[in-house]
Amino acid sequence: AGTHSFQFRKVCMAAWFVQDAPFSLTGVVSAGHAKAPVKVVTITESSVKYATNRGPYKLKNIPRNMFGSLYVQGDNDKSTGEQKFTTNRPVVVYVAIDSRSGTNSKALPEGFTSYGSLTFEHGRNRGIVDFPLYIKAFPAGTHSFQFRKVCMAAWFVQEAQN
Repeated sequence: AGTHSFQFRKVCMAAWFVQDAPFSLTGVVSAGHAKAPVKVVTITESSVKYATNRGPYKLKNIPRNMFGSLYVQGDNDKSTGEQKFTTNRPVVVYVAIDSRSGTNSKALPEGFTSYGSLTFEHGRNRGIVDFPLYIKAFPAGTHSFQFRKVCMAAWFVQEAQN
């Protein structure tokens, strides 16, 4: 970013090109209750394994407009600690939170607004739960947010579309 210049040392026939750096997501931190490992997974279909410390759990009915987003797969239970990331481009962050017992409204991080919902499947015919979906835009840079209480939640990062 910014203005840059250079000079050729003498008159010559030359050409120069400028290429944007590809979108990057780095410095990912996902605070969880059990401190499970964190992986970043590209969403390529309508479902994804929910957590690194839960086998059969899945998020389903991921909207097509979220395909290509990066899913931060970590702990089953998110803590109130930092969820943190750095990007080189403006992004939107989607947060999906367990709706049981009204948890979603009590845990929702500051500044996120309602966007829709995903489906959470326990696996092995143990039930399906609605996970309301929320969204917030962030400029390029390093950012963090916190859940306001321990909860089952998921978050995705997607490059903002102009």
